[in-house]
Amino acid sequence: HRPMMTRLKLALPAAAATLALLFTACGGPEPQTAQPGSQSESPGSQVSSEAGEQPGDNTDLPASPSQPGEQSPAAPDARDTMALVDEMKAVLSAEGIELDGKAGALSFPAQVGAPRHPVEWLLVNEKGKLHECLLITQSKASLIHGGMLALGYKNGKNVRWQEKDPLPSRDEIMAGAEWLDVFPPEGMPVWLTFEWKDEDGKVQSVPVEDLLVDVATLGEVEGASFVYLGGRLAQFYRGEPEVYAADFTGNLMSVPYMEPANHLLTMVHERCRNESNWWLSKRCPPAGTEGKLTLHRSETALHKARTQRIAAEGAKAEGEVEVPDAPSGQNGSERAIPATPEAAKSAK
Repeated sequence: HRPMMTRLKLALPAAAATLALLFTACGGPEPQTAQPGSQSESPGSQVSSEAGEQPGDNTDLPASPSQPGEQSPAAPDARDTMALVDEMKAVLSAEGIELDGKAGALSFPAQVGAPRHPVEWLLVNEKGKLHECLLITQSKASLIHGGMLALGYKNGKNVRWQEKDPLPSRDEIMAGAEWLDVFPPEGMPVWLTFEWKDEDGKVQSVPVEDLLVDVATLGEVEGASFVYLGGRLAQFYRGEPEVYAADFTGNLMSVPYMEPANHLLTMVHERCRNESNWWLSKRCPPAGTEGKLTLHRSETALHKARTQRIAAEGAKAEGEVEVPDAPSGQNGSERAIPATPEAAKSAK
């Protein structure tokens, strides 16, 4: 798919005006602004330019209006533009990915995983951490990223942390003193829903937050959001070309904060620095259930209703929750925020 993505990168800046007209004609929604504390375009993004920092990649977004006195750029041949868009959609469709510019949504098949440890990954493929995942997909991570670029998404900024200076003593840390400054991820917001058929054949659709339990409160997840990071290109073997990292690692979307930013998006929550804090809710369908994961550019009616219900009634308690132990050590290409100064030293 690399030649097609290269042509997209070169052609889309010139085609922006035509695409804007096409998108407007389709009645596409305006892009959602970033949530408080997030940013839509991050300097210092951890994604290299070929992975996503192409100006004008908004194949479904209206172009910025011209300033007074500026001359609008000449629109390219609409036939060439539509041929490019059709080619991109055909490649996405071959991976089971549906791009709906009018609705501002990207959908693809996923099935419920069977984690044996606390949930660290919202979405993986067969190469990823199946023992710690909520959902599994066969769709290619780099093409999901391409679809998100087409919806107007830009690269975000992953979590950052640094040890306090001076560092509290060991006794102070054991007593609960904070030893880290954590700067949450920033980026364009994205809303996720999962849809499946229950045992009676009835279609169920919920925000993905409904499938998780906040172990600290033994209740439903409250106050969470998701931001788009965009992933990155990386060279995993000396002498080999760079690849889209999430295609290689198989870990596409995280629940707790993970670094480096190989993954496409992450949840943002005050307890996302704890990788052992998330488990499956009773609302989550059985392992192996086939469904569809959808990424939305705008807040959905399901999310609005959920927020209003929690504001009025409070978060629902989950009751007794049997959470498995976390695995010993951290293996693989991504790591969570260290829990102790010793763990931070070891990671370095």
